Amino acid sequence: MLKRFSVTGFKNFMDTVTINFSDVRDYHFHPECVTDGLLNTAIIYGKNAVGKTNFGLALFDIVSHLTFQFGEDEVIYGYNKSDKDELDAEQLILNGRVLYFTSFSMDTINEGLVELAPNLN
Repeated sequence: MLKRFSVTGFKNFMDTVTINFSDVRDYHFHPECVTDGLLNTAIIYGKNAVGKTNFGLALFDIVSHLTFQFGEDEVIYGYNKSDKDELDAEQLILNGRVLYFTSFSMDTINEGLVELAPNLN
């Protein structure tokens, strides 16, 4: 389940905007809105032209790059793009450990996945 999502430099988001689905604090939510301590239902509202749709587009953009499922593990996937179809860099972090990082513009590759799964082709 998605725990936190941040976006920077996408459409009208020059500064970083983050939504943290685990920040439920002492709020009282309907039981159907919280699963395993994370919000599973939320509404984003605001004035016209403030970026609600662009935030949704940014959130759905990651689906085209990574589909994941995890239990107790925290998975962080980050990427930078030069345009909507061109990746510049990407990284995958599992429980604070960088498993994979690559920068296509600098030809940098860190493949920590080999340690985790040496027989992965």
